Amino acid sequence: MEPRTARAQTAPAIYAGVAVAAAIGFALVCAAVVMWGRTGPLPVDTAWAQVMHAIRAPWLSVIALVCNVVGGVIVSGFVLPIGGVMALLLLRRPMAAVFVAAASAATAVIVQLCKVVVARPRPEVIEVHTNFASFPSGHSATAAALVITLALVLGTWRWINWAGPLYVLVMMASRNYLGAHWLSDTVAGALLGVAATLGVWLLFRRALRTEAERAGLVGSSIESSRV
Repeated sequence: MEPRTARAQTAPAIYAGVAVAAAIGFALVCAAVVMWGRTGPLPVDTAWAQVMHAIRAPWLSVIALVCNVVGGVIVSGFVLPIGGVMALLLLRRPMAAVFVAAASAATAVIVQLCKVVVARPRPEVIEVHTNFASFPSGHSATAAALVITLALVLGTWRWINWAGPLYVLVMMASRNYLGAHWLSDTVAGALLGVAATLGVWLLFRRALRTEAERAGLVGSSIESSRV
């Protein structure tokens, strides 16, 4: 069996395992928040908030505020997904475009449902305007979903393998730094973004691979990407 063929056959099982692990991780954090932190922070949340307060500096505030805009609903919720869909349609990859739209929508819907159900209050001192609930972090979930989507659709762009996780971590830290979320909110958000995006990919993977084969992109597409 050729190495590329072997990767193509094992990728779905690996991605499914990552999706399940992320979903379980999210469920565990959610359970901890519901049982012990629904009306306030968990001990780890308090400790991490103190660290964020201790490292405050003007240049870090600038980075955090930029992340607040980039990871917000307008940019990461609409502009980037819509831009990605349009670009893929222009490249004649309609199934990839549908995947991007579905992954983005699934992540957003699940985040909002969790916010309504858990209804966790945000930290008292917040430096940016936020909506009604703290758990989970929508910025963190969207960042993780964006990175996973890029890695799956543009698998040979190796910079995604290191820049992507760094972007997610910076986004998570920025939400804690600004007081918009507790640490458990951002961890749960990132896990949710990974699980939701990979879950949607598993539904679309055969159609995506067929489309990539027709476009001559199999060697650089979702089946041979490294997440």
